[in-house]
Amino acid sequence: MNLLTICGRLGRDPEAKETKTGAKYTKFSLCANVGKGSQIWWDVMCWGDKLSPIIKHLRKGSQVIAVGHMAEPRLYAAKDGTTKCEMSMRCESISFCGSPEKKQDSPSWDEPSEVPSSELPF
Repeated sequence: MNLLTICGRLGRDPEAKETKTGAKYTKFSLCANVGKGSQIWWDVMCWGDKLSPIIKHLRKGSQVIAVGHMAEPRLYAAKDGTTKCEMSMRCESISFCGSPEKKQDSPSWDEPSEVPSSELPF
């Protein structure tokens, strides 16, 4: 069995769903950059409740590392007549990466704040 690790950003908010038999799962899309202006979109499915504590904090744009197993790629005809390939994975673990969402009242490392020259140690 091959293990797949993908680092990317969520393309949509996670959706909690349930099968007809009552099995719970969460689904979201993940965009991974693979070169200059080139991305691969993945459909990610997390089965059961074990990842629920993490998934509830994810939103569109969240940067994560997803680890799991690749499902069989699916070919389909797009609306424009071209053949596309759908990539999907069954996620076993998720880790946050990158900076968390910015809050309006808290400073960010990405945005330096002005420090008066009298407070500089040199």
